[in-house]
Amino acid sequence: FVIRKRFTFAQQFEKNMKTYLASLLFTLSLSLSYNSCISQEMFWYDVHLEIPIENQRAAEELVVDYYSKLEIPEDVSAAFSQIPFRGEHSKVTHMLSFASVSSESLSSFRGDLSGDSWEKYLSGMEKLVTSARTTAGNALAVTSPEKSFPIGQVWIFNTKRKDIPAFTDSFSKLMKSFNFNGFAAMGEITHGNSQGENTFIYATYEDLNSALTFGPKNEAEQIAFRVFFDEVSHIEFSQSNTRTLIMEF
Repeated sequence: FVIRKRFTFAQQFEKNMKTYLASLLFTLSLSLSYNSCISQEMFWYDVHLEIPIENQRAAEELVVDYYSKLEIPEDVSAAFSQIPFRGEHSKVTHMLSFASVSSESLSSFRGDLSGDSWEKYLSGMEKLVTSARTTAGNALAVTSPEKSFPIGQVWIFNTKRKDIPAFTDSFSKLMKSFNFNGFAAMGEITHGNSQGENTFIYATYEDLNSALTFGPKNEAEQIAFRVFFDEVSHIEFSQSNTRTLIMEF
């Protein structure tokens, strides 16, 4: 999730504004039954930040101060998170996540980030951030979006294009048989892909204990998971990370 070549923060943000996982901390007002999955698309883009430990407090305060003052559209969710658990090759420490059921609303919100306050924010972040990378995509199957809890985990996969519909169907079938108390989604990474990573599963948890004890709780759920793993066994798992919410704007 990290670009090794150093750009200024402003240049990097602009270069990748249309380019992942899966935060994807969606806060969306959809009326859904507890275990249902929907096929309606949700659009998102995430800004992955690598911030040295000595700069993290200052960067967190700057991000919170800037986005807390913005007028964010009602159909756009925005969240800022730490990433305490990540793969050994990832140096990403923080993430800004934006999502909406409307691609137009999300694009318009991004396009409105301009002016003196925006330039001042970018200038401040440039001094604190080692690298920045932006990814984007859409969620294809979603369950319980109203249960977007503060801890989120993403699993990222390399999936052949022809296998994505079957992957989506398998995920939807699993979630109808799994009593999961949180938001979950499966979708595509369409911009900012790295080494074939193009699909994700994302889930949120109420607390760390819920995240640590995630999984099937009875025989029926064990069977559902076994079927799911069999159906997606040919899909290559790439990496996972877990984020904790700092603030939702």
